[in-house]
Amino acid sequence: MELTVSLREISRHVISLIRDVSYVQEAEEFPRDHYEPFPQLGAKVSELVFEVEPKDAEFFGLDGSSKSLITPSGIISVATVAVSGVRSPLVGAFPSLSGFKGLNLKAPFVAVAPSITSFSPLTATANDWVMVRSVDGTLFTASMGVQRVETELRAYLETEALSVVPGRAIIDGPLLPSFVDLPAEVRKSLAKARISRINKDSVGLVKRIDRSKMLVEALNPYASQFESRFGFKHSAYISDEPLVAWILRRFASPPYRPVAVGPIIYEPHGYRVHAYYLAVPIHPYIHKFSVFRVESLSRGEEFVREVASLPLGSSGVPFPVSYADKVAREVRGGIIRALTAYLESSGIPMSYAGKMSVTTA
Repeated sequence: MELTVSLREISRHVISLIRDVSYVQEAEEFPRDHYEPFPQLGAKVSELVFEVEPKDAEFFGLDGSSKSLITPSGIISVATVAVSGVRSPLVGAFPSLSGFKGLNLKAPFVAVAPSITSFSPLTATANDWVMVRSVDGTLFTASMGVQRVETELRAYLETEALSVVPGRAIIDGPLLPSFVDLPAEVRKSLAKARISRINKDSVGLVKRIDRSKMLVEALNPYASQFESRFGFKHSAYISDEPLVAWILRRFASPPYRPVAVGPIIYEPHGYRVHAYYLAVPIHPYIHKFSVFRVESLSRGEEFVREVASLPLGSSGVPFPVSYADKVAREVRGGIIRALTAYLESSGIPMSYAGKMSVTTA
């Protein structure tokens, strides 16, 4: 959906919510949620690693991007989202402010959290594009912190975008994020909304497995069996990324084929999720793999075979997710730069650190 108001009008509304601003600084990015509660091994250790026969399937990648500006009078967060396929690389982006094809979506992509000193509930009015309240109904304030405001906005927008994906969705990140750093009622609301939008065919794809310990923890009860099978101690590794790398050294041989490790079962928000690490070779005779985790509500290896059939993008993950990530980042960068330019033209300067960050947004 094309915006019916300009970014200039949205900027005016933002300034009306955050008053007495003397400067703006861009917030540093923070790690996305990687908490995985009580993972369990879903297969015998002897059957944990296996080659995958790819099966053709069509997926549409969905990814969001977010960034925040910090002022003495509050927080301004921006989120964007994009959907991409293989046959149609760009299904659409939201908001469509940078010449990209738009998504038929109507949802807030800016969140404003004023500081207590500048905050007046009477003036805290939202519009179609600006969020001023948490999903639990509480008015946003800067005391809640950048991470909460930005996480809520991005999670809400990504979940709403699932309704306009024209087929099977492969979502960047966990299928059901734990939102562990958010208040209990907010977690519950965001999880309920996500569950209502996904189905048994939806797939989550976790790119940053260097922060995950799901496999390491699931193997703890089977330490001796694992050492006997693979010849090394799994407990020597602090995360799943190096552990999977060493498993591949023991298991894979040329000509290299896709390899899966799993399943690992865990239950975020009370829903059973089946997860596998999928290693896709870059070349059949060079020991180099792109490794990521795929998750589904469905039991069985079928979805792993289907994801293995997707071409890889420049970032080393399936193209639909890679391209959606690229577009969402570009749109976010354009909005941040435009918003910053308008704020500066209104006499609100960026801090030096903020200017350096915006140039690479």
